[in-house]
Amino acid sequence: MERSKVIILIPSRNEYSTLRKILKKIHREYLILVIDDNSKDNTHKYLLKNKIPFLRNSKQLGYESSLIKGFKHVLKNRKKINYIITMDADGEHSFKDIKKFLNISKNYDLVIGKRNRYNRITEHFLSWVFYKKFRIYDPLSGFKMYKTKKLYKIKYSSKYFLVDLALQFVQSEKAKYINLPINVRKRYGKSRLKNWFFTNLKILKIILFVFSIRNGRSS
Repeated sequence: MERSKVIILIPSRNEYSTLRKILKKIHREYLILVIDDNSKDNTHKYLLKNKIPFLRNSKQLGYESSLIKGFKHVLKNRKKINYIITMDADGEHSFKDIKKFLNISKNYDLVIGKRNRYNRITEHFLSWVFYKKFRIYDPLSGFKMYKTKKLYKIKYSSKYFLVDLALQFVQSEKAKYINLPINVRKRYGKSRLKNWFFTNLKILKIILFVFSIRNGRSS
């Protein structure tokens, strides 16, 4: 695939130390768009100094809303982009896996990076439920590739860690989707999902939401 046809979205909130390392590896090789979620560290200065394309939120919007903002920006302003890859700024994802996504891009509308380990037991359970329903794992993975042609028809929501966005792909009769195994590193610093209790509660709500779907539609 032509590198000019794909863009990598990286949402970031106070992830300067790891974001800098990621961008040094990939920003000369791929089109990049960082969504800076009103970071209070050196992220903004670094992006300006190194002339890396970015959007900066005037206030903290959160991971999901930042990504949605990035999707809408690309669809509106980058008409020649055929695929969007999302990856996290915390150092968990390997930039080497980007090539794996691109190698199979023409065959699929959605590629979900299946992590080799999860951070929470509830993520294991959600992955199992998702597989039972849709024959695909790890909907919470932040490393995904979306065909932009399909994204134009998507309804965006920040309710379910973007699991509902992936669901709209897998529920489409003509959509082609697959898991791509990836190895994740131990993240540096604190998780972007700060509150352990409420994060797990939200994941449990997602599980119930997925269970409620019958014959390709939510009940």
